[in-house]
Amino acid sequence: MLRQGLLQGASAVTDEIEVTVDTELAITLRQVWSCQGHPGLRSELSSVTTDIDPDAFLMHRPPGARIITGGLLAETGVSPGEIALHAAKAAAKLAVEIGRRWIRNSRR
Repeated sequence: MLRQGLLQGASAVTDEIEVTVDTELAITLRQVWSCQGHPGLRSELSSVTTDIDPDAFLMHRPPGARIITGGLLAETGVSPGEIALHAAKAAAKLAVEIGRRWIRNSRR
């Protein structure tokens, strides 16, 4: 069976995936992908530690930086309902145009 690989965009033929999970940290420590008993891909974390400075993950915004909340389209001033309506109309128009072109090209 072809499955999505360990790396973005990579695929591999496999019939078994062995996974080791650290339930305390909620992370996958090791994955071994095998096909007919032969390992093909392996991904493993080593020297995992929980001794991390919490300040390492703090974000400091520079003075004067704008903060935008509410999602990707928050600055547009358009409500989510209006955005959904525009998307639905565009999808319908696209479907009609695809249908027209398919009919036109099938007559040739």
